[in-house]
Amino acid sequence: MSHARIAETYWTDPKIRKLSPEGKLLFLYLLSNPHRHYSGLYYLPIGLIPIETGLKGDTVNKELSALTDSKIMLYDADTETIFIRKMFLYQSGGEAGLNLT
Repeated sequence: MSHARIAETYWTDPKIRKLSPEGKLLFLYLLSNPHRHYSGLYYLPIGLIPIETGLKGDTVNKELSALTDSKIMLYDADTETIFIRKMFLYQSGGEAGLNLT
């Protein structure tokens, strides 16, 4: 079992603050689910998200679109691949000096 570390700055990130409560939950799931990779690039069939989060399928699709539109992440439906742009920053704790933005 691996452990995900999520920076406290997750909650104060302007892009995260603009998300709906469901969008915040979905993105937190994408950062910490058991399928993730520390690089931010990983395979994740959309059908697993409702099973593992309890979110409804239409909510998942809507919030994935919102996350993609806000440029927080990318999703390729053909390959079912997620790419979280700042995965390392979110998981590093946002330590000073990293400036990956």
